[in-house]
Amino acid sequence: MPDQPAANPDKQFVHLHVHTDYSLLDGASAISWATRIKDKEARKSKSDLVKMCLENHAPAIAMTDHGVMGGAIEFYEEMGAAGVKPIIGCEVYVAPTSKLVHDPSIPHIRGYHLILLATNQTGYVNLCKIVSDAQLHGFYYKPRTDKEFLAAHSEGLIALSACIQGEVPRSFLDRGEESSRKALAEYLDIFGKENFYLEVQYHGIEEQKLANRQLVKLAREFDLPLVATNDIHYVRKEHAKAQDVLVCISTRSQLSDTDRMTMMDHQEFYYKTYDEMYDIFGTEIPEAIPNTLRIAERCDFKFRIDKTMENHYPVYQVPEGVSQADVLRKICIDNVKRCYGFELDNPPPDQQELAETIRKRMDYELSVIIKTKYPSYFLVVWDFINAAKKKGIPVGLGRGSGAGSLVAYLTGITNIDPLRYKLLFERFLNPERVSPPDFDIDFCERRREEVIEYVREKYGRDSVAQIATYGALKPKNAIKDCARVLGYPPAVGDRMTKLLPNDPKLTLAKAMEVQEFKDLLDHDPDAKKIYDEALPIEGLNRTTGIHACGVIIGDMPLDNVVPLQRSPEGTPVVQFIAHPCEQLGLLKMDFLGLRTLTVISDALANIKKNRNIDIDIDRIPLDDKNTYDLLNRGDTIAVFQLESGGMQTLCRQFVVETIEHIIALLAIYRPGPMEFIPTFVGCKKGLQPIVYDHPKMEPILKETYGIMLYQEQIMEVVQKLAGFTLGHADIVRRAIGKKKMDIMEKEKINFIQGCKETNNIEPELAEQIWTKINKFAGYGFNKSHSAAYGMVSYRTAYLKANYPQEYMAAVLTSELGNAEKVTFLINACKDMGIEIRPPDVNKSDTNFSVDGKNIVFGLGAIKGLGESASNAIISEREKNGPYKDMVEFLERVGGSVNSKAVDSLVRCGAFDFTGYKRSQLLATIQEAINCAASRRKDKESGQGSLFDLLGGGEQESFNSVQMPDIPEIDSSELLKMEKALLGFYVSGHPAEKYAHFFKAYSSMDALDIQEHGVADDGVIVGGLIKSVTRKISKKSNKPFAILQIEDLRGSVECMLFGKSYDDFKDLLIPETPIFVTGYIRRGDEENSPASISVKSLLSLESMIQTQTSQLHLHLFEEECSEPLLKSLNEFLLKHSGNVPVVLCVRLKNETTVFVEIDRKFYVAPSLELAQELAELIGNDRFRIKGARELPPPQRRFVRDDSAHKEEAAH
Repeated sequence: MPDQPAANPDKQFVHLHVHTDYSLLDGASAISWATRIKDKEARKSKSDLVKMCLENHAPAIAMTDHGVMGGAIEFYEEMGAAGVKPIIGCEVYVAPTSKLVHDPSIPHIRGYHLILLATNQTGYVNLCKIVSDAQLHGFYYKPRTDKEFLAAHSEGLIALSACIQGEVPRSFLDRGEESSRKALAEYLDIFGKENFYLEVQYHGIEEQKLANRQLVKLAREFDLPLVATNDIHYVRKEHAKAQDVLVCISTRSQLSDTDRMTMMDHQEFYYKTYDEMYDIFGTEIPEAIPNTLRIAERCDFKFRIDKTMENHYPVYQVPEGVSQADVLRKICIDNVKRCYGFELDNPPPDQQELAETIRKRMDYELSVIIKTKYPSYFLVVWDFINAAKKKGIPVGLGRGSGAGSLVAYLTGITNIDPLRYKLLFERFLNPERVSPPDFDIDFCERRREEVIEYVREKYGRDSVAQIATYGALKPKNAIKDCARVLGYPPAVGDRMTKLLPNDPKLTLAKAMEVQEFKDLLDHDPDAKKIYDEALPIEGLNRTTGIHACGVIIGDMPLDNVVPLQRSPEGTPVVQFIAHPCEQLGLLKMDFLGLRTLTVISDALANIKKNRNIDIDIDRIPLDDKNTYDLLNRGDTIAVFQLESGGMQTLCRQFVVETIEHIIALLAIYRPGPMEFIPTFVGCKKGLQPIVYDHPKMEPILKETYGIMLYQEQIMEVVQKLAGFTLGHADIVRRAIGKKKMDIMEKEKINFIQGCKETNNIEPELAEQIWTKINKFAGYGFNKSHSAAYGMVSYRTAYLKANYPQEYMAAVLTSELGNAEKVTFLINACKDMGIEIRPPDVNKSDTNFSVDGKNIVFGLGAIKGLGESASNAIISEREKNGPYKDMVEFLERVGGSVNSKAVDSLVRCGAFDFTGYKRSQLLATIQEAINCAASRRKDKESGQGSLFDLLGGGEQESFNSVQMPDIPEIDSSELLKMEKALLGFYVSGHPAEKYAHFFKAYSSMDALDIQEHGVADDGVIVGGLIKSVTRKISKKSNKPFAILQIEDLRGSVECMLFGKSYDDFKDLLIPETPIFVTGYIRRGDEENSPASISVKSLLSLESMIQTQTSQLHLHLFEEECSEPLLKSLNEFLLKHSGNVPVVLCVRLKNETTVFVEIDRKFYVAPSLELAQELAELIGNDRFRIKGARELPPPQRRFVRDDSAHKEEAAH
């Protein structure tokens, strides 16, 4: 506890009405900046509630946020650590009638205010129940309780009548004395006289004076105590403006708005000193000051956390007379055969040693699990995973350290053999440092919710909830929000934040170390004003959300332990973040949705449907040649964890031969160990010697060529060399990883001493080894996690290598909502020789499907078709066979599709199987609908047609559609129709005919710019102009343009301002090829899309003429006949110019000769030259080399750069 100056016992006051920043709408009081901002220097200039309590020698303080308790644990711990007694409370809303009534005509239907404070454990539980019920069942604008619910849950609570929005003072102000007496009497019946205080406040509001006089009168009349409070919404008086800014941020308003929520009329809502409170109430209501101390003395609730924690894990019920440990052991023994192929008690002779190893490891793990009282936990996890598998829901192999447990493997919680892969149980559950085990489970992304629903049903809906998260105002967000609130256009804030690095440790104080940012503030008063307003609100909570995968499970209704709120979907959410829930003894499980599991599942279904092959993905061979060939080619697009460019290169360099190699690559390809990749590859290939500091390290480090790559290796080295137990070794690993210097120094001495005693290793060598351990432990990877994910990587590679169409169809389906990614994958399929075909009513499923060696677009992707129509088409086809033509299609499913849907089907190619042109089909849609309707009517009437008697042919020709003889729609229009309806080009791409030009002259393509482009770097990119938007700047009144350019792999937005616009506006013609030279721009948010600030534009013709450095002609020796050479001679002379020509001749012995031909054959490049050359030798037999002169990287802040300022304004 920090030292404090002695407090004056006669000048003590406890604040009992305090809104922290967990009151998201209007609370601007941070509990403690120590939990939010790690930089001590940045914290010095900021005030929080802990600091105010210490400055004022406050013995206690309450937390009473609006309808929520989300900050209770943080408040409890931080105040307790500072030696200030924390009082847990809440300002609740009380409905004037029932909380279930939502009648807006009833006065104060949104609820009166009431302060509740917990005096003990019962009071805390009741407070949780009141707050939770208000959120889950009483929400109407605000989370409301009612007097009936309060009466049933009043034990252990002290109530204060609250501000002038409380029912007692508000009733007097609205309806007079009798009304306030009646309201007071009701609260006294609920809480009792000894637990209800009349609360007086004064913030300079006239109504408060009137209310206070009545409250004093009621106190005398009913013999009730009065208590003085200040309604704290911010910490210091000078923070009133900052709180007003925060309110504007919360309500999406601006400071200049006149009709908005504000507390600026009376700037008194801060942490007042004893003297300030005494000046207000000490003379007229002196007892109201010491009553705060009396309430604080009565409030003695303590959270049962950490060492005093009660275990609230859900209990797995077992039959009477049987223990949970017995059930767990039986499941393990029963599954040995599934995992290892033999009965544990009856192994074949050649497996007896393995059986003994299994038994010893299993018995050891079970003993630790039983000792630490976690058998029920293992059974709970086993149960819902087993239920998922029975339902056919794909489950991951494991994640994190849990894969190191043999018990987890045998029960099916994980699916990776810890014996084969040398994984350590102590990395998961350490008997020498007991902390709760933590299984993170991956499920099929599509069906994850089914597993959570099973858990709800199993353990009770009131015992299962998701977890809240809180989003604080980060430095860049604070700047942008303040700029908006102050009335500046968004670009002003953007301009400031773009000067700052994307550093998670960034603070506004540290931002001043960025010279360009400091220069801007020194020269721009507007920027300085924004910065000053942002400083006090930086780090405050702004939003609440829901943890992406975390679920809390308890052994009782959760509102006995934690407060709950309601998700947008109506499910309960714990108001605390994850860690406090675990501190209170609740089980937190991560139900993660892994898209790759969905992809694998879909791929297996595709294989079954297309090839009628059943594949058990758990039993595929781990030595498949096709798989390793694919990896070693670097053909890893869409392969889990291996698809990045760096990983493709690493796979090619390393030469992957085993699953262990994949596991190692996943572990080494990360910041830190990446520096050892050259050594790793060199040692593997025998180009560098493998060095072991001691012979006993060789068996441990052999698989990683002498590098301590895994955390488990570090533990084993410490165990083998120094004689530590694995549990002790794990403590060492954790201490080094978390840089706990005191523990590290102590363990270094133990290690050196242990090395000498155990293996007679000299201190000098032991210290040398310790230095390496110290280095590697800082970034050593969890092998259990790497092994599990390495197996997933192998499985996806296996499916891609052996069933490419089925696998890529599944991958495309998984990315259907991401247009850029699907475009990239379509091109990847084309590179693999897989044709992507448009939808087809006779072949398409809902999603991407496989037709022989091709992939077919799904009907579900067609805009305007709808799910029910898509399902009807597929269902009818599966029931009664393929459709013959459009009329017969409409006859069979006409009731499920309208004319607009048919139009969409025709336009995207779904009736191309008929052999008719799309123009013909479009022209006859209505006639086909009428014809089909006529046929259905005949059949339904039972009469049929006269021609039914004559056989099908005559009937078909009589009651059918005659196709008009009209030309097909232009190919570019057909592609536009596909793009409009599917979101992608399928049968071709408008940019294909320019692809080799774009590749020749571009420094990056559109996809590379989005994925790898560095802000402010120069770039050249070619593409088709897809759209042009011309605008007038509000700031300068000058025109500018935004154009979207697209190549075969993606698109990028380009901005033209000022001189660039004036110089190149005439080139902005949609659907024409263009080359953009400029600078890459990015927003400062993570993963923000890239755009280009245009410096210059060149047409395709101009680019070819001015930016070609060489022309390469590719020929085979055997085709170099005299006529061809003569034609080339004439051709080159015809296009004579200054660009060198290189002849690349492939000889019969398969070597290639490069010859730069005589200068007289140099050419003047042009589009005409390229077209004639394609006709002469073929489009793929020449290559143009572009000059690619990039502009140098541009400084981000240039005060005198008017063009840059113009750009910033937009």
